[in-house]
Amino acid sequence: MSEPVNVTRKIDLDTGSEIQDIKLALECLRSLPGLRVALYDTVSTGIEVEFDLLKTCYSDITEILRQKNVPLRNRIKDRLLSARYEYLDETARVNANALPAASCNKPPRRIR
Repeated sequence: MSEPVNVTRKIDLDTGSEIQDIKLALECLRSLPGLRVALYDTVSTGIEVEFDLLKTCYSDITEILRQKNVPLRNRIKDRLLSARYEYLDETARVNANALPAASCNKPPRRIR
């Protein structure tokens, strides 16, 4: 089994977020496989999550937040960052499951 690929992501929330909805969403997030940390930052009004990419991904986390009526900030910067996180997650997952590189640059010799 391969080693975990832990990443940290910060998800900014809209200013109209209800604290009860956020607490409920955090409880649901903590039940996700591979999630290590899920914290709500009251100063920056965002959620910081740390998770194993091989077990869950950024889009799963944001989907749970939307299902629990936690409004995510939807500025152009946030949409670009979300797309970047999804791309990085997919790329890291593929690279983690890739075969290792060859150990040397020499081609194999033929045995006569």
